[in-house]
Amino acid sequence: MVRHPIADANESSPFGELSPSEFYSRHSVAHTTSTFLNPDNLRIFTQTWTPTDRQQLLGTVCVVHGYTGESSWFVQLTSVLLAQSGFAVAAIDHAGHGFSDGLHAHVPSITPVVRDCVSFFDSFRSQHEPLPSFLYSESLGGAIALLMHFQEAEAGEGTLRRRRPYDGIVLNGAMCGISQKFKPPWPLEHLLSLAAALVPTWQVVPTRGSIPDVSFKVGWKRRLALASPRRRAVRPRAATAKELLRVCGEVQARFEEVTAPFLIVHGGEDVVCDPVRRGALQEGEQPGQDDQDIPRDVAPAGRGARRGRRPGLRGRRGLAQGACARGGKDRERRRGRSRIRTVTGLRSMYERRWYVLSIYRASVVQCFIRDDHERFPNKLNKIE
Repeated sequence: MVRHPIADANESSPFGELSPSEFYSRHSVAHTTSTFLNPDNLRIFTQTWTPTDRQQLLGTVCVVHGYTGESSWFVQLTSVLLAQSGFAVAAIDHAGHGFSDGLHAHVPSITPVVRDCVSFFDSFRSQHEPLPSFLYSESLGGAIALLMHFQEAEAGEGTLRRRRPYDGIVLNGAMCGISQKFKPPWPLEHLLSLAAALVPTWQVVPTRGSIPDVSFKVGWKRRLALASPRRRAVRPRAATAKELLRVCGEVQARFEEVTAPFLIVHGGEDVVCDPVRRGALQEGEQPGQDDQDIPRDVAPAGRGARRGRRPGLRGRRGLAQGACARGGKDRERRRGRSRIRTVTGLRSMYERRWYVLSIYRASVVQCFIRDDHERFPNKLNKIE
């Protein structure tokens, strides 16, 4: 029986009352950390989680966190769960995030971030060949994962040796677009270029709420997010905000280039990352192509707890769907909602929102939901 690591967490630490060594021992996971020096002379922090019994590894999962996130806090709980489920898992702290060097939460260009991810994850995957490998991403990490995927195709053009492609991509609340509910007011959005050129690191961009406040709707999880000593609830820097908008535009313009199998999980009331853009990716369309006809198979959202932008309901039955689809030439054959495979559902009001994704050969073979132990402390869901 495997219990989701969130059961150990409290509002002060993802490990709860346990020490890190006790936490990893309880979940039968071996944990390592390391750093490397990137071409910008920044020390980049990485870590891995593997099951203590490595004889039956199913594959590798490379975890990409989002803007202002890190690999040692919430993302670590997902990583430990995946390791418990039989995968070798690796994660990286982007420059300016977590334990990595760099100005805090400053992403003036996404290119070095993608470069660091590609370099580290390729090295990690090479240690576990020929096992299948997958990308798991959250928020801005979803856009980074797609840019990594686009690079795979570009690297194969005109070269003798092509980089090994990923067998599947999980996009959890992916930042394929920034919600109008979170963007700065219209005039300020269009002044970003000027501010980014004059004062690129100025934390001047007003957003409609801080990311922790709008992303975590249950009190103890919001307090846990803010308890990280490496996370601050501050405004985005001018150059960073400009780059995030640019990245969303680039990803949207290249939706039709996605050829890898992918799984999408997105909350219907995400007020940071626009769930409508997720629908465009699902259908392989570019922005502006019949947005009204995009299937709305994202989850209805309620007031319940969520780690990041998780779909779910509170107090009533609902459906949380993920679309698992292949890109490429067969897109036309799978147009329409009826051709998209549903891979998970909320079975009752008690079975809610916390996803355990165990991925093998581009399929989700386990997708379970854990009770919210704030409301139902004695009803922890067990995973076979």
